[in-house]
Amino acid sequence: MSLVRTKLYKKIKIDLGESVPDEELTSIRIRSKLKDNSITYQERYKLNSFLSCRSCVQTFTRLKRIREMMNRSLYRRKGESKKKRVRDWMAYNYQIYTVVYQSVLEVAVLLANAVLDLGYTSRQCNYWALKENRRVKASKINSTLHKLYDDTLKHREAKNKLVHQGKSISLPLEYKNTKKMEVDFSVLTQDFGSDEMELREFFEGFIAEKQKLQFIRDLELECNSIESNIEKLFEKLLPQYIKIHSFYKE
Repeated sequence: MSLVRTKLYKKIKIDLGESVPDEELTSIRIRSKLKDNSITYQERYKLNSFLSCRSCVQTFTRLKRIREMMNRSLYRRKGESKKKRVRDWMAYNYQIYTVVYQSVLEVAVLLANAVLDLGYTSRQCNYWALKENRRVKASKINSTLHKLYDDTLKHREAKNKLVHQGKSISLPLEYKNTKKMEVDFSVLTQDFGSDEMELREFFEGFIAEKQKLQFIRDLELECNSIESNIEKLFEKLLPQYIKIHSFYKE
């Protein structure tokens, strides 16, 4: 299921539609409206909740685009082997992927903060703050947030290396062709009537492409899993949103 089809997203959008037309529901315009001190508490609550939902949707849209970009075939530069081109392209997109994937937890806690109306600033709002919050525990979303925390652990170290230490991120070892190919290229050269270097590059490029396809499939499974957990968070937050929205309406 797409996040825009979740009941929480639809409910907030319907509630906002009573006072805000669709063309006004962009992130820039919502942030501009939130700066207006004259809007009601209920309107501010709806805008904050929708903005956080929208951030979750945009995060998963970016993840999908990164996977699509990895699937692209690029022209190699003169003297560059196909293996190196494929490997460099995977590594480049993987670095972006780790940062965006890690941000899933961040947008999730911001969503919980907005819907539960906890009042944390963006700097104060993090997984550890929400974990100990009484209202978070009462809403029973703790287990879902913990799953999201576990989901993002696998990329946290790589993301920190890139963002906070300025180090490049290497591809996971299982997607690197480190084994020496045990192929008798001298025999193949005679059979195909080709240059040995060309044949070697062809085989190495073929193996790199197979690894890339497996890598993309694994990332897709990973994204589907964490998106499912975000959907569960949306589902658990829906009754909380209805309750708090009704409170502001009275």
